[in-house]
Amino acid sequence: FLMNLQGFSSKPLVMAVDAGNDSLIYVNKEASDWVIKDIITDKPVIYAAWEMGSLLEIQSITRVSSSSLRSPNNSADMIIISADDFIQQAEKIANLHSEADNMDVVVVPVSSVFDQFGWGLPDPVAIRDFVRYAYFNWAKVPEYLLLFGGGHFDYRNILTGSKPNKIPPFEYSGSSLQQSRASDDFFAYVSGDDYYPDLAVGRIPAWSLDDAEVVTQKIISYIKNPDFGQWRGLVTFLGDDEKAATGKENETTHLIASEDIAENVLPAGFNKKKIYLPEYPESYSTSRRTRPKAREALIDQINRGTLFFNFIGHGNNKVWTHEWVFHRDIDIPLLDNKDKLPVFYGATCAFARYDDPDEISFAEALLVAEEKGGIASIGASRFCSSIPNEALDRQFIRFLFSDSLSLGQALMSAKYLVSYTSNNELYHLLGDPAMKIGMPQYKARVVSIKPDTFKALSVIHVKGEVIKNSVLWDSFNGDVEVKAFDSKKSVTYKTMYDTKIKYKLSGNAIFTGQGKVKNGVFDVSFVVPKDISYGENEGRLYFYFSDGEKDGSGYKDNIHVGGSSFVDDESGPEIKIYFRNYENFISGDMISGNPELIVEISDDKTGVNITGEIGHKITMNLDDTEQKDLTEFFRYDENSYLSGKIIYSLPGTELGSHFLKIKAWDNANNSSTASAEFKVVESGNIFFEDVLPYPNPFSLSTTFTFKINMDAEIIIKIFTVDGRMIRKIESFWAEPGFNMIEWDGLDSMGDVIANGVYFYKIYAKAVSSDGEITKSYIGKIMKIR
Repeated sequence: FLMNLQGFSSKPLVMAVDAGNDSLIYVNKEASDWVIKDIITDKPVIYAAWEMGSLLEIQSITRVSSSSLRSPNNSADMIIISADDFIQQAEKIANLHSEADNMDVVVVPVSSVFDQFGWGLPDPVAIRDFVRYAYFNWAKVPEYLLLFGGGHFDYRNILTGSKPNKIPPFEYSGSSLQQSRASDDFFAYVSGDDYYPDLAVGRIPAWSLDDAEVVTQKIISYIKNPDFGQWRGLVTFLGDDEKAATGKENETTHLIASEDIAENVLPAGFNKKKIYLPEYPESYSTSRRTRPKAREALIDQINRGTLFFNFIGHGNNKVWTHEWVFHRDIDIPLLDNKDKLPVFYGATCAFARYDDPDEISFAEALLVAEEKGGIASIGASRFCSSIPNEALDRQFIRFLFSDSLSLGQALMSAKYLVSYTSNNELYHLLGDPAMKIGMPQYKARVVSIKPDTFKALSVIHVKGEVIKNSVLWDSFNGDVEVKAFDSKKSVTYKTMYDTKIKYKLSGNAIFTGQGKVKNGVFDVSFVVPKDISYGENEGRLYFYFSDGEKDGSGYKDNIHVGGSSFVDDESGPEIKIYFRNYENFISGDMISGNPELIVEISDDKTGVNITGEIGHKITMNLDDTEQKDLTEFFRYDENSYLSGKIIYSLPGTELGSHFLKIKAWDNANNSSTASAEFKVVESGNIFFEDVLPYPNPFSLSTTFTFKINMDAEIIIKIFTVDGRMIRKIESFWAEPGFNMIEWDGLDSMGDVIANGVYFYKIYAKAVSSDGEITKSYIGKIMKIR
């Protein structure tokens, strides 16, 4: 057959392209057209034509060293495929698992994968092909795959400003975000013709070296230097209400599922914090409805610490719930949980839409936030469905907390048991798939409770022991934290359509204290407050113990609550207010920077009421603003059930003077109030206030008094009116707050000075984060005999 070619100014080259039998075709000139002649076959043929002048020139040829990825001698429990510029951080993760978990870990530059399995092209399928090759041909079958680098769907950088693709995701195409989706599970579909991953997959979606290093250091610290505390035994549930965009919906499934997982799936050994939206009042503005108290409770809980944070409800890549209870841009800056990083699980839409080239998803933002946020995020990369979401969430929690699997193993195992494979594929682990959640590893048990009933105003004595291999761990010595709870509260919530949702809330805390474990045994006592539920049988004791290297927990449920004892107590507790680094604080003192409030509360008869009952909370008023509930921040002192303290940060407090009022109750429901004034000044500078020599005038001696905002070395120089220094007082160290330095009225020779007016100059020198700083103050003093 003949074919005319048009639009060429010179003789073109023509190639017939078929299955591996490419050949050049002869071209003739006929009239104004170029013509090719070829033989018709039963195979489809593609013809390519071009002019010689249109060919690109090769700029350079560089030899690429061949990698050993196809060697059958390779062996790995975990493969880390890293962006080439994150190799150093990937090696740190590899070394961590090698040391901590005795794993064989191989770090592979993604460029080597493309060279060996993608003909040098950045093809996501090349990653899957490599993983499959390693799975079937390496000496050890790998169990984990970590993709170290961000990725997005704009492979060809068509969109303006798209970032370079570090580790491109596999994308299922679609005409919209709802119809398309990213899948990292695709890289682990290596055995069988199914949609179940054969390796535990995770991704660290770093776009910069800073991101890569931040996440790496978070993971290393989480595993090697854990912050031991009760927070490691607490799981937080955020349950959405029935309302969606219009506020008139009746979608009860989110709250029902949250309650089912909390009560029937999570093991009983974990404490629960339930932030269920119906428990918090709604507020309305012109733009949206909100629940500010729920948002406040959420941020407070993250900052105090929670092992795992579970959300079921409406959301997207920026925000959880239509009420904006947790927002990427607004709330992450408010987090202060450097050493208490939770795993975030969002059973919601698009929480982990990590493949967007234009913006970072909520899940990513929590992971890469420096010294705050989360240790891992799990969520969907697109819009998803509530029933499949809840099914996967339920199975994930079952595996994660019951079998001590790693994050990646738990998610992979959950997907095997949930049949909604397309929805499962939406869910990604942004984090280290080989990392295990930091739950307590050992157990404690109750030996005795005397009396065995939580009776109001009675003193409860608890004896317990830590166990290892089911027997007393008599070589263990450390600290124990004890928390006692009132009975659970049963709640029935009715929607605007009279649909009833039943759930339970944890009982009020009636004691939170600490003691010592000696040779595996501990004893703790506490007073039961009047504010208890009477006649119930769901009281709870929880224990957390640690020696700084190992930790564990224990609990006892179904303790009877009821009855009362008589105690003659008609006076309220004592309250002392001061600030971190200002232990000698007195009302009116200066405080530098962001103040950290410390409130000591004690009652010598019945202890402090921490139930949080209405009207009996520990409250703070700052500058007559809305009352803040500080009850949950109270901790009893070690081996005490009569005294303890609250430590609470006041970030963002404006410079200037402030008035603070604290109210607290004892367990017999007697109250006390304490107040203090303080002045916030800039950090990094020295400030003097209320400088006063007393007496002035003086006859024999005087004392220089002043307030200062930080520790500083003080020198005082005395001058005559013509500027001659007659005395230098030095080697005095001032503390924050009020200080006094005495002057005996003598000059440097030991002689009594003459009557008259003198100048004094107080020099202060201190060290701040910016280096050495100084300040001086000049005043006058008079000598009269």
